[in-house]
Amino acid sequence: MPTGPRVLAICHDGAHCAISPGDYVTPAPEGFWPGLTFSIGSGWFASEADSGELALHPSAQPADAVLLWKDVVAIHSSTGGHGITGITAVKGVGTTADELLAYFTSNTDYDVLAGPDPATTAGGLKGTVITMTTSNTANFGDPDCPDNPHCSAFLRDPVHWGTEFFAIGGDEVVRMFLTSFAAAGASHTLIIALDAPNPTELERFAGDAKPIIDSVVLPETFVDN
Repeated sequence: MPTGPRVLAICHDGAHCAISPGDYVTPAPEGFWPGLTFSIGSGWFASEADSGELALHPSAQPADAVLLWKDVVAIHSSTGGHGITGITAVKGVGTTADELLAYFTSNTDYDVLAGPDPATTAGGLKGTVITMTTSNTANFGDPDCPDNPHCSAFLRDPVHWGTEFFAIGGDEVVRMFLTSFAAAGASHTLIIALDAPNPTELERFAGDAKPIIDSVVLPETFVDN
C-alpha cells in the first residue's frame, strides 16, 4: 500500500479544486516549489496550485486565503496616475525578506498593524512576520480598485504572473511570513501570507490556517521552475 504524501494536483489560477484532507507534496515540474510538503484538514479548496502560486481557501469562508509565493518583487503601491500600467517593480528594492520588509515599513500607503517580528513555523522555517492593511492616505489612482482610492499593491511574480499582482483594498488585511536563504547557488525567498477581509476575520482565520502553515516543509533541493 502506498505511503507518504499524495501528489497535489495542478490547479490553475481561478479554478476551484477540492482538496481531500491529508498530507501532500507539490509535483515537478509544474507544482509550486516542487517537493514542498504540507498537511491540510477537511473543508479546503485551491484556487491555484501551480508554479506561480499555492492558494488555499476554507470552503466556509472562501474570501480568506493562505497564499504561498516565491521570489516575488516589490511593486509600486499606487498607479502614480498612470493607470494599472503604473504598477511596476520598484527599482533598487531586492527580493530578500529583509529588503522587502524595509520597503513595506517605509511606504506610507501601507499601515503596519503588527511586526515585523521574528517567527518560526513548526516546520522549522525561521523568518519574519508582518501584518499590514491599506493606510487611510493611500490613493491607488485607478477605478479598478474596488474601494477606490483605498487600495494598495504589494508584490508580483515577474516570471509567472505576467501583469497580475497582489493588492488589497478597504479593510482587507494581509499577514506575511517571509524567509530567505541560499539554494542552488542563489538566494530565494518564500512568503506564506494570510489574506482576510478585515482584522477581526484575520485573527479568527489565523487559527484555522496555523496547522497548514506549521506543516510546511521545503525540499532539500530547489527546483527552479
